[in-house]
Amino acid sequence: MDPMRIWFWLWILLAAGLLVCEMLTTTLFLLPFAFGAAVAWFLNFINLSLFWQWLAFLVVSVVSLAALRPLARRLTQGETTKSGVDRLIGMDALIIDQPAPVGLRRAKIDGESWNVVLEPGFEQFTGDLVVGERVFVLGIEGTRLVVRRYQ
Repeated sequence: MDPMRIWFWLWILLAAGLLVCEMLTTTLFLLPFAFGAAVAWFLNFINLSLFWQWLAFLVVSVVSLAALRPLARRLTQGETTKSGVDRLIGMDALIIDQPAPVGLRRAKIDGESWNVVLEPGFEQFTGDLVVGERVFVLGIEGTRLVVRRYQ
């Protein structure tokens, strides 16, 4: 078989393989190399020498990689969506009950009732929370919301 025909199929297989791997990883790292292989395949198709095919592969891959890296970085380092109980952090809760037997208040947030403790250093004032008062959720410790009063 003609060596140019072998490279014709190698470029196609390389481009297709890199595209499939990119779809599996979704990192936008392999995509530029798939572009480079596709350009090299096209140059093989129009019968340019192997030197120009490799040069085009390298140049297109490097330029594409440099162009796509900022986009990939933005997509992978964006804000993550909170789930589970972490979604409650940063929300407001409403004090709903008098102190429970252990001296904790109860608050309602997102349709759920939770025990409430004030942020560290302010625990002695938990009993001062008034029914109907809104508090800001700072975190969660076990089954308790750690809250801060609005000033």
